[in-house]
Amino acid sequence: MRGLIVIILLVAGIYLVLHYAHTRKVVEDAQGGIKGLRQTRIATVRADLRSLAQDIESKYLTEGEYPDSLQEVKGRVPEDPWGHPIIYRKLDGGFELISAGPDGIEGTEDDIVVRR
Repeated sequence: MRGLIVIILLVAGIYLVLHYAHTRKVVEDAQGGIKGLRQTRIATVRADLRSLAQDIESKYLTEGEYPDSLQEVKGRVPEDPWGHPIIYRKLDGGFELISAGPDGIEGTEDDIVVRR
């Protein structure tokens, strides 16, 4: 009888160790996927802001001044990959485009900015 109990405990122990290793691997893979998704979104918004900046520059070249809003360029306010509106500001002699980043709060370290 003792031998059977030892075998059951040994099998249960092996199962728990294997289950823990598998669960840890699943969690690590998920964290890597989330990090990869974040990097993809950042690369996407950078490309979108550069493209939008080119559209604004084209409007400047044809009309002689920067637009007052993004609606004048795109007909709407575009959003970043996190669903937040792109911020546009005319500056003296240029402009800036801002994605507030994943946290959606302007002025934090995750902001993505293009200035021209």
